Amino acid sequence: MKFVSLNCRGLESTRKKLALKRMMEVLSPEVILLQETMGPELEVETSLTSLLLQYSFTVQSAIGHFGGLAIGWKKTSIQCTNSGGACLYLNQSHFFQISLGLGTGTNNYAELMTLKLLLCFANERNCRQLQVYGDSMVVINWMNKIQKCRTASLDALFEETTHSLSFFESISFTHVYRERNKEADRLSKKGLTLQWGEWKILETQDSKATEYPHRPFINPSL
Repeated sequence: MKFVSLNCRGLESTRKKLALKRMMEVLSPEVILLQETMGPELEVETSLTSLLLQYSFTVQSAIGHFGGLAIGWKKTSIQCTNSGGACLYLNQSHFFQISLGLGTGTNNYAELMTLKLLLCFANERNCRQLQVYGDSMVVINWMNKIQKCRTASLDALFEETTHSLSFFESISFTHVYRERNKEADRLSKKGLTLQWGEWKILETQDSKATEYPHRPFINPSL
């Protein structure tokens, strides 16, 4: 695996972005670490996704004057065992905690598949208005049409996910940082113990909790 680490000293100029693109073409690294990005998180992520098909995370720079980290990788470079986690609230006293076994794939695959299956489950529970909060800025931006999904291996899944939007009379997508999404993260880690295609669901209604046995995906091929 070829790994490149670069102190880019900011990504704000077109000249630096073009130089970074040329470096990627010449060296073809599978993983790149950018230091001193010095820019807003969304701008850094947009630069990464224009160069790499996947990215892991970015760290916001301090007041825009110094600092900032970002790491990204090509879609074929990192395949790992994946899982998903989500909470579906019908109201404050009736909600579902969901863990999913997702097999192997990239982070963006896991995030997008989790969203698709959450939409299927919400539709099964007769939800017609839905507010979705997620910590994957890339997927949230895809759903809000801020960025395009440029990963060929995710084209079919992305199309299926966007088709699922027709289930709802109204739906919105909002990005939240991981520290505000700890419950979904905890449920996702529980999903690592599940086989590909298995669910684990804990339904709570009026303080009474019922755990479902593992179940197959709901129409995973939509």
